[in-house]
Amino acid sequence: VFYNPAALARQRSVASGGVMALYSTSTFTFDDTGESFDSEQGTKFAPHAWLTGRLTPRIGAGIGFWAPYGLSSAWPLDFEGRYDGYDNTLRGIYVQPTIAVEPIAGRLGLGVGIAAVRGSAEIRRRLGLATTPIPGTNLQFSDLGVPDGTDFADVHLDLDDWSATFHVGLQLRLSERLSFGARYLHSAHLDLTGTADFAQIKTGFDLPAGNPFGLPPGTPIDSLLAPQFEPDSLLGDQRLTSELTLPNQLVAGVRFQATQATKVFFDYQWTGWSHFDEVVLDFSIAPTDTLLLSYRDASTLRVAVEFGPSEEIALRGGILYNTAAAPAVSVSPLLPEARRTLFSAGLGYQITERFSADAGLEVGLQKERRGRVRARIGRSQAVPNVGRYSAYGIFGGVTLTYLLGRER
Repeated sequence: VFYNPAALARQRSVASGGVMALYSTSTFTFDDTGESFDSEQGTKFAPHAWLTGRLTPRIGAGIGFWAPYGLSSAWPLDFEGRYDGYDNTLRGIYVQPTIAVEPIAGRLGLGVGIAAVRGSAEIRRRLGLATTPIPGTNLQFSDLGVPDGTDFADVHLDLDDWSATFHVGLQLRLSERLSFGARYLHSAHLDLTGTADFAQIKTGFDLPAGNPFGLPPGTPIDSLLAPQFEPDSLLGDQRLTSELTLPNQLVAGVRFQATQATKVFFDYQWTGWSHFDEVVLDFSIAPTDTLLLSYRDASTLRVAVEFGPSEEIALRGGILYNTAAAPAVSVSPLLPEARRTLFSAGLGYQITERFSADAGLEVGLQKERRGRVRARIGRSQAVPNVGRYSAYGIFGGVTLTYLLGRER
């Protein structure tokens, strides 16, 4: 259904389900001070489930539920990157019915699926008062003595939408020992709608004498800002719309039966991350904001080996290398991405004639990369990369499978 829709033409009737646990952490270290900040996103879980059946000896069908896309980052509130985003999540959940046929028995399988896609995005960030312009003047609040790093609002952006896309696959048995497979998952365009919630944060600062508001010295700045957070005001809770396209994928690979007990796998994946060029946040009251991403398409290489010492046990191991989608100017708290290498090990065990279990563990090491902590406000703006991001991750998963019907 996901790994290759064409494989359904030869697969037995099964029901399976499982979950992936994903733990990752990132660290940012400033160049000038050496001060470091660690991300706090914790462990995330991604469930999956599949149901497949043989309609005829050469036709199979199935439905699957999985999450091929998920990005998250979370940073402490004393990190300067909180103005770009301190708690950010992107999710893409796919539900895909699929059918596959085998036009050449034992040789060629073709599959196609139509996927319903649920996409959601959530961003939490802070607004800084020091650099906020004072209306009707050429001044900022920093000119009134407000220091940099003074937060006056907490922002919660929450959007989602449903979309649809398609998925096609091919599986070709070239010889008794060599097989080829390929699949293409199309992009999914999301017209996101949601809410933007603004909460005032008390600053504790007062207006100085001779301030441009003409108010008495000692007047609390917080009382001056409070009306902006009332309903239908600039920073009142409001509707939010945006557009986002989850990328397409093209994967091609081969399987080689090296010995009776050993299989070797290799595949290449191209992912169209260039769809993530910019995200325009269209507020119903507040001015439009644009997240400039400028992502590039990325490539993934995988090599794996499976060894079966007995009919009940399969031992697996592999290496994955992934290029970075984010260019240097886009390495930020939203997603401090870089080239990465992942090492994996797995075990498959046939518990009974009908029940089997598969488990895997993966360790990901990401290359250290320079990045920024403040948002770009224009494509021509060269926001300085003021430090280094480093990251690693540990991912584990378990899947249980039950053989349906009388098939063995």
